[in-house]
Amino acid sequence: KLDRLMNGVGELVLVRASLAAIAERLAAAGGDPALAADLKLATRALARRLDELQAGILEVRMVPLEQVFDKLARMVRKIAREVGKEIDLHVRGGDVELDKLIVEELADPLMHLLRNAVDHAIEPAEQRARAGKPAAGQLRLSAAQKGNHVEIAVEDDGAGIDEERIREVTVQRGLATAEAVREMTRREVMNLIFTPGFSTARQVTALSGRGVGMDVVKNNIANLSGMIDLRTERGRGTRFELTLPVTLAIVRALVVSVA
Repeated sequence: KLDRLMNGVGELVLVRASLAAIAERLAAAGGDPALAADLKLATRALARRLDELQAGILEVRMVPLEQVFDKLARMVRKIAREVGKEIDLHVRGGDVELDKLIVEELADPLMHLLRNAVDHAIEPAEQRARAGKPAAGQLRLSAAQKGNHVEIAVEDDGAGIDEERIREVTVQRGLATAEAVREMTRREVMNLIFTPGFSTARQVTALSGRGVGMDVVKNNIANLSGMIDLRTERGRGTRFELTLPVTLAIVRALVVSVA
């Protein structure tokens, strides 16, 4: 229903643009200046009301991220019990609002990132103790609004991603030649984890190792007109950053024509 209303408003915006063009033509053709001025005034009033209507519909579509965050927190506790790890999950920014359609599509990618963090990234308690880390793995899920976009971060204090292991697996799986991998920058190597069929897990478990996942995460985020970025430090942890538009219902664009 909201989509239909939004489409209706979109059509009205086109009608308003036509009326504005007619007002300009009337003024340029030397028509009745009072009539042209009245038409311009009415068009401006229509534009204001349409903006209010558009903003109202967008507001109704918005839902807080805590709807998804609460579900993810329960999932993290469940997986932590299954793999026998102690995890401290810190959630922030659940009150940040996004378009309902985006929130619904976000659950799966975020679930995959959190599952990877618990299963792969955060080390067993004894290994953490040797590295001087607290026994409980630290996992952070946060969201913050930045203008017309929302930034969601999934961060852990685990082992980090092994760059050499990625290079090795890439060559083993025939995803790139040894020479091509040698010439890659660190950032390019890290982005290889988003390649279909890629997995650094040495064994397949119920949770991971099948090479299905990070490519799907990236595609899901791309389908929402978003981007995913990653920062990792060996032995210190990994941070995934998702940047998403607040809504897909309306996209502001600047149209430029040349020659």
